[in-house]
Amino acid sequence: SGKKPTEIGAVRKLGMAGTKDILRERLEALSPEEFLITYSVLEGPLPVKNIRTSMRLRPITDSYGTLGEWSTQFDTAKG
Repeated sequence: SGKKPTEIGAVRKLGMAGTKDILRERLEALSPEEFLITYSVLEGPLPVKNIRTSMRLRPITDSYGTLGEWSTQFDTAKG
């Protein structure tokens, strides 16, 4: 896409483990302050459409740990 990897709208290609399949993803949101990243899948071999995934890290202050939250939304084919 010609954009820096951390720039909103940047597109990357990912190989899927154990296959020759490729995913193309676009960075939709990146907030270091909120420890948040969101991306959408533009194309790939997945059986769903309009995939949008977010990941966020939150501190667990009483144990000095980290909670990782991962959510994905997508559309499935009718039937």
